[in-house]
Formats: sequence, C-alpha cells, structure tokens
Amino acid sequence: GDSILITATSSGASNFTWSPSGINNDSIYVSTIGTFNYQVEVSSNNNCNAFASSNTVTVAIYPRPSDPVLMAPNGLTACEGDTLVLVVNSSGANHYTWQPSGPDNDTLYITTVGSNSYTVSVSNSNNCSALHASAPVNATIYPAPSIPLLTLPNGSSACAGDSILITATSSGASNFTWSPSGDRKSTRLNSS
Repeated sequence: GDSILITATSSGASNFTWSPSGINNDSIYVSTIGTFNYQVEVSSNNNCNAFASSNTVTVAIYPRPSDPVLMAPNGLTACEGDTLVLVVNSSGANHYTWQPSGPDNDTLYITTVGSNSYTVSVSNSNNCSALHASAPVNATIYPAPSIPLLTLPNGSSACAGDSILITATSSGASNFTWSPSGDRKSTRLNSS
C-alpha cells in the first residue's frame, strides 16, 4: 500500500523520538491503516531537550478495496433478446469503472449483439483504488435467426399418394424443428 512521509526539522536537534511509534529518526513513514496523531520530541547531542514536543499532525491511511473479480452467474454466452449479467466481487469497493463502458455499479447488464472483452476497475469513497483491474472476461450475445419463411415450391395441393414439399428459409438458422414433427430444413407431407 501507500505510505506517508513525516519529517521533523529542529535547529540543533540530533535525536528524534516519535510518538506513538517510538521510532528514532528525523523522518518516519506511516503505512498502517487507520488515523493517527503523531508528535516528535527532540534533543541535542548534549542531551538537552527542546522545551516542548512538536505540534501534532494527523495522518490517515485508508484501506484499498480488494482486486475485483468478475463473475457471470448465467454464463458468458446468450442469444439476442436475452441478457448477460456480469457481477463484481470486490470487498470495500463502491465505485466501478467498466471497460468498454458501463454504469458506476457492481452489476453490468449486457444486451447488445456481439462479442466484447470486459474489465472493471474499482475504488472506494476515500478515492483509494484496488491495485489491479479485473482479469478480462469475454462475453458474447449471438444474433437470433430471422423469422422463418415457409415456401411451397411445387404448390399447395396434391393428389392422393403424392407429397407436398415445404421449405423453410431463415437467415442465421442452422436447426429447424417442424410442427407437428421433424427436424430438417425441408419436409414432405404425404397425402393419403
């Protein structure tokens, strides 16, 4: 994490004792999380003390949120018309910056057709950011096939014993399920 440097200056002083840490140096680094009041007492090489302790400085070190992890409770692929959900897991975070873009929220709802790589960076109300952004997550919403168009290339009527060919055309479709039955792109209805 970060640290704060506090330096004491005192003419003629060669010994510095910090309170509350007890460190003996003219400068100290504070990195402990919390809010603390620091003072320093000084003396010379002749063991002469200053008439009073230094002024008090207040130092605050705030915790960082944990590095974010993206979770996809409903998976990372969906079809057009469905929604993908990405949820951030990060302890202590309350501000979220999504890439490519998104709301300042721990949940991102994806409805746009296409593939994207998503990451999120997080921070807290003290403007402390997690050390790392999330690992990228690839999410895809596939386009839905077009509404099928049925055609009757040989007409819609036949004599007993003949069949009628019905063909389905749908852009983007690879599987066809016929009702009342079948699973081919074309089906023949036989008259009896």
